[in-house]
Amino acid sequence: MFAAIPLPPENVTIPTLHAFPLAVVALLAAPIASQQPQLIADLNPAPLTQPFDSNPRPLARLGGEVLLAAQTPFTGTELYAMDLATRNVRLVADIYPGTRSSGPVGSAVFGGSLWFAATDASGQQELWRSDGTQAGTSRVLDIGGSTSSSPREIRVVNGRLVFVANGGSAVGTELFVSDGTAAGTQVVDIHPGAASSYPEGLFVVGGHVYCAATRPGEGSALWRSDGTVAGTQLVMDPAPGSAFDGPVSITSFQNQVLFGGGGQLWLSNGTAAGSVAIQTASVGTVAATATTICYVAGQGLFATNGAPGTAQQIAALPGASWPPAPIQAFGQRFLLPFFSTFGSARTYLTDGTAAGTATVAVSAELEFAVLGNRIYFGGNDYSGGGPVLWSSDGTPAGTAPVGGGFDPEALFAVPGTGQLLFSAWSVQVGRELWGSDGTAAGTALIANLADESLWSQGSDPDGFVDAAGTLFFVAKMGTASSLWRSDGTAAGTIALGAAIAGNSGRLTAVGTRVFYTGYDAMHGAELWVSDGTPAGTRLVHDAFPGPGNGGASYPIAADDWLYYQTYNGSWPGLWRTDGTAAGTVPIVGWGTIAQAEPLGRGLVFTLWQFSGPKGLYYTDGTQAGTVRLADLSTSVTGAEFDLLERVGDRVFATGFLRDRLFVTDGTVAGTVELTAAMTAPPQSIDKLIAFRGQLVFQAWRPGRGVRFWISDGSPFGTREWFVPTGGGSLSGHSHKVMGDLILWNGSDGIQAPRLWRTDGTAAGTFPLRNQEPHYIETTGDRAAWFGSNGPAGAELWRTDGTVAGTVQVADLVPGATGSFPAWQTLSSGKLFFRAAHPQFGNEPWVIDVGTNHQQVGYSCSARGTAGPELSGSDPVLGTTMTLTVRGGPDPGLSLALIDNHTTGTSRIGVGYCARFLDPGSLGWSLQIFQNGLVQHLLPIPNNPALVGLLFRNQALVLGAGGIPELEMSNGVAAEIGN
Repeated sequence: MFAAIPLPPENVTIPTLHAFPLAVVALLAAPIASQQPQLIADLNPAPLTQPFDSNPRPLARLGGEVLLAAQTPFTGTELYAMDLATRNVRLVADIYPGTRSSGPVGSAVFGGSLWFAATDASGQQELWRSDGTQAGTSRVLDIGGSTSSSPREIRVVNGRLVFVANGGSAVGTELFVSDGTAAGTQVVDIHPGAASSYPEGLFVVGGHVYCAATRPGEGSALWRSDGTVAGTQLVMDPAPGSAFDGPVSITSFQNQVLFGGGGQLWLSNGTAAGSVAIQTASVGTVAATATTICYVAGQGLFATNGAPGTAQQIAALPGASWPPAPIQAFGQRFLLPFFSTFGSARTYLTDGTAAGTATVAVSAELEFAVLGNRIYFGGNDYSGGGPVLWSSDGTPAGTAPVGGGFDPEALFAVPGTGQLLFSAWSVQVGRELWGSDGTAAGTALIANLADESLWSQGSDPDGFVDAAGTLFFVAKMGTASSLWRSDGTAAGTIALGAAIAGNSGRLTAVGTRVFYTGYDAMHGAELWVSDGTPAGTRLVHDAFPGPGNGGASYPIAADDWLYYQTYNGSWPGLWRTDGTAAGTVPIVGWGTIAQAEPLGRGLVFTLWQFSGPKGLYYTDGTQAGTVRLADLSTSVTGAEFDLLERVGDRVFATGFLRDRLFVTDGTVAGTVELTAAMTAPPQSIDKLIAFRGQLVFQAWRPGRGVRFWISDGSPFGTREWFVPTGGGSLSGHSHKVMGDLILWNGSDGIQAPRLWRTDGTAAGTFPLRNQEPHYIETTGDRAAWFGSNGPAGAELWRTDGTVAGTVQVADLVPGATGSFPAWQTLSSGKLFFRAAHPQFGNEPWVIDVGTNHQQVGYSCSARGTAGPELSGSDPVLGTTMTLTVRGGPDPGLSLALIDNHTTGTSRIGVGYCARFLDPGSLGWSLQIFQNGLVQHLLPIPNNPALVGLLFRNQALVLGAGGIPELEMSNGVAAEIGN
């Protein structure tokens, strides 16, 4: 029941809820915004004036299309497809949504799909596959764990894939074999353990892939694989006992393996006994036609028919650079670009005989494509026009420029078509996709994929953050970034006149203010603060006096303080500030902060010092109150504390290669290793999530795969959370808590990554949608908002935790291009986000999300630990909103207040707690804590006039000691909906 009570310390009587009904408060609410996204303002309307290069790079033919990597101002470098019949180019998938690039590389066609390496929003480069459709594009598996596996040299042999990848700290860079499924992908650990064999030069000959690899006692040797672990074997070591001079330029000649190594040229049938040195020569590069081998050794060009002792020098290469350019075989001839230390550059053409060797005054580039018996390359004849596309039949008379754009790159002969695709530059459109049939008339621009005439410059807003009801963000005017604020209207979107240092868009909210790294010519890059007004936007502290850059990295808000790392010109250090020069003080004078979590007004953090103690620390904001909680052995690489996550008044931490889990209350005595007492502890602990007052995390255990675990902070309460249906693994990233659910971008090891949900039970764990979500943002317990690649491109979607309730909100850019929403942030009941539109560029947008609630600010505690936490349910007409207070003292009282929506905070006279409500609150409810928990019930009248009303709640908590122990919760901002 809500009633009237004076709110200390001001002697102001608050009207009761009945005397000041919500219907009256509705008159104070802002007009209800449309539930369709609205452009706030085109902050940077200038058009793009310079050609934007798409830098296309064809990857492979797949059916009637060629898949290629290309970039646009809105997508970064992503996967595209060109229709061979129409030459239309379309986006296949924006793997790393927004302007960031996934950079597809290292491709092979296998099983009707393209297999390649790409980077998604996790920041890790892993193995992907695509059938040429957005729905059929997915990550195969995460090979490297917390490390990018960077798959490369992907080859197909015997219906299987063989490639090189980094398997993580326990595996290193090794050979992998795969049947195309995550479960069927295995490492071939040539150099067992954490060390790497570094396979390279993969080449398919017959039914095997051959490569050079290193292991102890053998140096770099020749290995082969039939696509299975058992079928991967050592062939021979051309230089026994040497870590160098191993196999180079691996290729084939008459169905045998041809390579250089150990100062000799070798032919091998794939066995040690069948490996024969056919010539003594330190080979730099080698190639072969059906009858002739051509290679570079020293400063000479040689040819042999493959029989020992038949090699002859066919040309001198005076002053040849090392390593030499690769020889290219085509038909029965060879082409060798020649670069001399004497400054000369020309191209050799040869049929493998001295008489048939000649040069042309053309400097060939190092990328080639072969169509029939002709070879195509970028060449420069020094006439001043720059490199263009050339064609040659292997004779000087048959070598001539084709034409087209300048500086051709990424030459790709489309199998079965007689067509050549390549990237070239022109002054009109920049570097774009060209095609050629080998004639000047048949060489032309195919598509201006990054057509600058279609796009506005855009302000590229980012760093969106809510500061107690005010939305702050960073936007560019031209090339300079500055600080802005917005209430969701054009008139209420204001430039605060503060330059952001470099490309840093990191804003950190502390109450109603934001801190960031600002810049001016007098002080360089230093810590700045803003209260949302130009006058209140100012420098806080010049750590590196003068124009030097002290910076403000690793900012962490802890109640009304900000902790950050800065540089004074000699060494980095940890500081804290209240936003004033006098309240800005050093904590640790020398050290690098890796991870940090607030605990009350203090901070738990990991510290690395070059010549000092490393480990887990706590500070109360003073040098005297800074203590080392725990340390790990520094004799093992990576044996330091890593991930941190605050759960209530404790912080969990991982250590020792993420195979140990700790918990601390900020004291040495209260710092405990949870995994020490476990007989089968989890390994590879990752993705720590605060959920329902406990810690949820992902971890691996032999025979169990990757699963969710949960911990209540005790060794015996740290366990597998649940077993998925079917007993499989679950892994992923971008976890977000939505009420009593966890949402994440994940995979079960069988299906491609997609949007998943769980309530902690097998039945309540399932995918919501078969596409990957990105930039997930939650709005209480009813909806999550995220950008995702759907059939309409990357657009804005929402979910209520059900499959039926997972729907697209709007298609801002019709078609497959997408608007690539990012930086979704709730503020004052509205969702702010960045989206790309051809007419406006990247600009800020807003949408009224309807009924929702969000936490505002931080709680505080007189006990010096984490304060009481206030959470709530969504306020829906005709229902009861539940406000839950956790973490209060027992015994104690909880006073819940309700107020019309405000954006200000004030300090009360007792302690340092922040109040998010006006002095004249509208109602209150008093309850007694039981087991550290209280629930306050707020009936929402079934009155349509209340839809869109914004209001706030906050709890004051009094312990048994009375007023001196007054604590305050965070606020909960809410919007009533139907």
